[in-house]
Amino acid sequence: MMIAPILKNDLYTILRDNVGMSANLLGQYTYPDVEHDRPAAFIAELRDLLEIQRQLLPPFNFQMLKGLLQIAAELDALPYLEDEPPTFLSTDLETFTSNASLYSKIPRTSWTLRR
Repeated sequence: MMIAPILKNDLYTILRDNVGMSANLLGQYTYPDVEHDRPAAFIAELRDLLEIQRQLLPPFNFQMLKGLLQIAAELDALPYLEDEPPTFLSTDLETFTSNASLYSKIPRTSWTLRR
């Protein structure tokens, strides 16, 4: 089983629970271009947020994500969080949220494979 997509989804669950706070956190650290001397602080704040929102995840998922963030805090470099091009991030992510809700309303179709 590939765990990376599950961990990514769990982190997204935590971040989207309070969009305004998440946008402020990401903006404060200029995500995705977290400065070289700030990744540990960024990861620490993500861990704090995870602790606050732990009830949103099953216990196993919470522990896995917490462990991953603990490992990340000890690394010398964090690829994809340093030297990345700056990205515009709306304060309230209203555009993203409204587009996401549109996609959820599109009916799903199932495909039947026939021989």
